[in-house]
Amino acid sequence: MDHDVEGECTLDMEVARRENGVALVLSGELDVSTAPQLRDQIQLLIESGATRFTCDIAGLRYLDSSGLSVLLMAHKRLEKLGGTLILQSPVPNVRRLFEVTGIDDYLVIDPPSAEGPVRRDEA
Repeated sequence: MDHDVEGECTLDMEVARRENGVALVLSGELDVSTAPQLRDQIQLLIESGATRFTCDIAGLRYLDSSGLSVLLMAHKRLEKLGGTLILQSPVPNVRRLFEVTGIDDYLVIDPPSAEGPVRRDEA
């Protein structure tokens, strides 16, 4: 698990505006202590007019119900605005969480099956 010097879990987030929307790259842990950070960032981006999000979660090693809730709320909000949220390259334990909860039938996950991750240099 990623921890800062004080032992708290961390979430690293890179944001890049693209012609066709926003690209987010998440790494670390998305849990009760870090979910507000992502929620606030998505909120700011939506308020600035972004409605198409691609989120590379290959570096996300841990996801709990708080993090899942942020992703679901973002998906719902973007859908109402006619936008999209695409999650790319989840690691096996995160993909398993999506499958067990049935969220994989609701969220757009790329690749959709165990075909392997989309490499950043191929995207």
